[in-house]
This record gives sequence, structure tokens and C-alpha cells, in this order.
Amino acid sequence: MKSYKEVHGGSTDLIIEGDWDGDGKDGIAIFRPSNRNWYFDYNLDSIVDKSFMYGNSTDKIIKGDGKDGIAVFQPSTGYWSFDYNLDGITNKSFRYGGTGDRIIAGKWNSTLQDGIAIFRNSTGYWYFDYNLDGLVDQSFRYGNNDDQITKGDWDADGKDGIAIFRPSTGYWYFDYNLDGVVDTSFRFGGTTDQIVIGKWV
Repeated sequence: MKSYKEVHGGSTDLIIEGDWDGDGKDGIAIFRPSNRNWYFDYNLDSIVDKSFMYGNSTDKIIKGDGKDGIAVFQPSTGYWSFDYNLDGITNKSFRYGGTGDRIIAGKWNSTLQDGIAIFRNSTGYWYFDYNLDGLVDQSFRYGNNDDQITKGDWDADGKDGIAIFRPSTGYWYFDYNLDGVVDTSFRFGGTTDQIVIGKWV
């Protein structure tokens, strides 16, 4: 298989982490818009374990939890395409969202399946689709257009909540149960910081 030096390192590459082979550990993947190829490294040895073409150069990318699949979102049309088993074939597609929306995946309810959510910069509204049917299951206003967004199981209840990071103030605001109400907040970070989440302990 090819090494990172042969395929990795493009300035416009998009990167994402995920458990691509179901071994309980995350690997990494990159999506190269210039050739529409994905490159997966399952075990972080700098060797490409799988690659295929999927999506368009202007697509945004996302992944699900568990044994991860991938999805691409095309802002110009609002269409999502899901590849459940990393074979480059679309298993499901539907329209949900549009230009300017930011996207995120999460376990929003008590099922094992990941759903998706979009955050609409222009209004500060979130729209949640729990079961990937293209229908809004819940929506509320939470955040501003310059906030960074993320998700996580903040209270260890088995379901994801959301959080926003406001660079202008350095404050985080957490909503544990998706009711649009701040459950906790604190200051951590600065105006030029980017955010990342993880299970650190």
C-alpha cells in the first residue's frame, strides 16, 4: 500500500478521525477535494489501508460513531450521501440543509444509531434529524454565527449534547440534553483558538 508521503499532505485536504475497522480504536482519514479521493489509515502507521473516490470537491465531510462510516454534505444542493461500510457506494441520500449551514453528527437519542444536526449561521438555530430520514425531529436557537460548535456526551448518559465555543470571549456553553438551555459554562481559550474534543481520562 502507499505511504503518507505518496498521498498525504495536500494544503486543501480535509481530515477526520474514526474507528474505521471496528477495533475500538480511532484511525484517521483525509478527503482530497482536488481528486475526490479518501485515504484511510486504520492503525496510525502512516500506511494507507483503504482509498476510494467519494463525493465532490465542494462537499463537507462527517462521520458516525461505532464502526464508522462516512457522509458527505453538498451545501449547494443540501444533499447528504451516506456510505455505511466504506466501499465508495451510497447507501442512503436525502436533502437536509443548505448553503452556509454547519454540520455535525451525534447520538442524539437513546438509539444506537447516529443522527445529524445542522447549525444555521444566519439564525443561530439548530435542526436535529435523529434517525436519518431527512425530517427535523427537534430545533431550537443556541449560539451565534461566529461560534465554533461541537458535541459530546457531557453528562455520561449515553446521549450526546452540544457545546459552543465563543472565540470573542473565550467562553464555552454546554447544553447536555438538547433543550436549548445552558447547563454549564466557563472561560477556557482565546480569540484565535480552535477546538477539539476527546475522552481524555
